[in-house]
Amino acid sequence: MDPYAALGLKPGASSAQVKSAYRAIALKHHPDRSSTAESKRIFSAAKDAYEILSDSERKRLIDQGREEREQAARIRDIERERAQTQSQARANVAEAKTARDIAEDVQRLSRMFWQGRHATAERLAEEILARDRRQPIPYAVLGDLARARGDLDMAAQQYAYAAQYAPNNELFQKRYEEILNGHRVVDTKRRERVEATPATNGGLMGAVLATLIGAVLCALPSAWIFGPGFWLGTIVSGIGIGAGLAVGNWLDRFGGLSVNALGKPGPAITFGLGGMVCFWAAAIWYAVRGGIGKSYNVTLSRFLGGITLAAPVLALGAFVPEGASPLWTLLFGPNVVTLAAMLAWASVDAMRKD
Repeated sequence: MDPYAALGLKPGASSAQVKSAYRAIALKHHPDRSSTAESKRIFSAAKDAYEILSDSERKRLIDQGREEREQAARIRDIERERAQTQSQARANVAEAKTARDIAEDVQRLSRMFWQGRHATAERLAEEILARDRRQPIPYAVLGDLARARGDLDMAAQQYAYAAQYAPNNELFQKRYEEILNGHRVVDTKRRERVEATPATNGGLMGAVLATLIGAVLCALPSAWIFGPGFWLGTIVSGIGIGAGLAVGNWLDRFGGLSVNALGKPGPAITFGLGGMVCFWAAAIWYAVRGGIGKSYNVTLSRFLGGITLAAPVLALGAFVPEGASPLWTLLFGPNVVTLAAMLAWASVDAMRKD
């Protein structure tokens, strides 16, 4: 029982205040003045409190104990506030460290993706998004990887997220719109996604026919190795392969592969430049890099396959003229075919309306 509360006083009230409060209660609730149970309870509590507080030593001990308790409570409040401040400071430091770690991982992701380490880049992108779902670059990288595999539905979803969290990035929006507007690449594994059309079959047949015509042109009389027949045959074959596969939707957008989602030169540019210098070296590099980094691209694989199949056909045509060389045609012909095919592919893509 708090004796001060029983008398209706604040803790630490003076002896005079204690005496005055007791008298006021006694005048109202003394048994001679009121016989109710409530008055009896109030007067009994006030009497006990007065007996305690009228003793100066007991009053001093009570006041001292109260002050110690109040001081202890103030200390606890200060310590609690200090602990909360320290906890918030640690949380802020941890949040800042997490933000720095994510920023560093995003930079590392960009390097991995550019280096062709696609399997590792895909895992890292998913790890980053597990920590922060609002990072646009991992979505863009996952979109490019899905697009490279030919999974355009997943690519569109990832590009949509990237554009949502980076609304000012026109490249992310463009990637999404390319797929949303209906451009689909033939998927031989899941045919239900893209139905075979006259353009699909016609484009493939056009590429084959152009290669055969190229072989005939390579058979034209030639006084030296790289005569008119070599140039006409390789250029016609390249145009037929690039345009035919693009028209038949066997190839993805040239623009979509010439620049990746991070705004850096894409696989079409890097492979194309390498193929123009030395096709076979670029093909080996693509095969090895794709195997190690699991970075094969459906479109580039088809493009590479078309030129690889055309090379021996053109070399067969070079057996006819005396001045031509089948070996040199086989070695260097694909370089010219690559250049012509890239230009034809880019031209068809530029003329698309979808």
